[in-house]
Amino acid sequence: MVSKQALFALTLAGVLALSAVGSAGAIPSETTTAVQIDSCRTIDQPGTYELTEDIEDSTRDRCIVIEADDVTFDGNGHAIDGVGDDNTIGVYIGETSETLVNDLEVSHWDEGILATAPGSSGGDYAFVEDVEAHHNKDGVKARDFFEFGLEDVEAHHNSDDGIHLKQLTEGYMRDVHSHDNAEDGVYFDDVGDGGVDNSVIEDNGDDGIDHQASGNIYIERTTIEDNADDGILFRDSSLADSDVVDSTIRDNGDDGVDVKTSTDISIRDNTICDNDDVQIVVRESSSDISTRDNDLTC
Repeated sequence: MVSKQALFALTLAGVLALSAVGSAGAIPSETTTAVQIDSCRTIDQPGTYELTEDIEDSTRDRCIVIEADDVTFDGNGHAIDGVGDDNTIGVYIGETSETLVNDLEVSHWDEGILATAPGSSGGDYAFVEDVEAHHNKDGVKARDFFEFGLEDVEAHHNSDDGIHLKQLTEGYMRDVHSHDNAEDGVYFDDVGDGGVDNSVIEDNGDDGIDHQASGNIYIERTTIEDNADDGILFRDSSLADSDVVDSTIRDNGDDGVDVKTSTDISIRDNTICDNDDVQIVVRESSSDISTRDNDLTC
């Protein structure tokens, strides 16, 4: 039988494989060279698109709109900047498959990057890599997608959540730094399977990681510290079968790990200490919680 840890690694590798494909320029496209763009636009044909300069103080409702399959949008280290208006989006990914957004700074939007396909069969695969999302409402948000992945993403100083994944079949992230957001660092909301690997979630105004009405969430090799409420909160789900492994959860303003749901969780080989209330608290008698080999002192 494949262990949860091995399954997580395999699934994460599958979701994140799009990054390697996009970086190698192997995504099928109708063009042989990258299309150079220097302003907001809709991308409705497959191919590779490169941003050639910063977009500053855009007043568009949606700046970059991706509506085609097999698209790589390469920011080339440039910024897409709005003016902070409600209902605006820096990069919008619609009902697409095999979309990669990378090497980009996005700021001062309602949603920095939003991947969503409501009212349809949903989007297929989308991936965000090497992105800094700051001073938006949500830094990066995905909903109604099949699989969504993030790698090397920094989400900070957003007025709501750093990263918000909602109604996804699978949502995974690796090498993420989500910090100084007003609400949650990472919010899993009705996600079937997901994970956080080798990341830092710190100094957020609510929970470090909030797991609501979601399924199997695997948290590994991650530091979760100095958040105003719980380090990790599990709530509102009887379907969760999750693991917290080899992580450091400390100095949070309430509990280290707070389980408010009937669930099956393994919490092992972690350092969980110096949280202001309880290090590990289980509030549902029907929860099946396995804890072992955790260091509860700093």
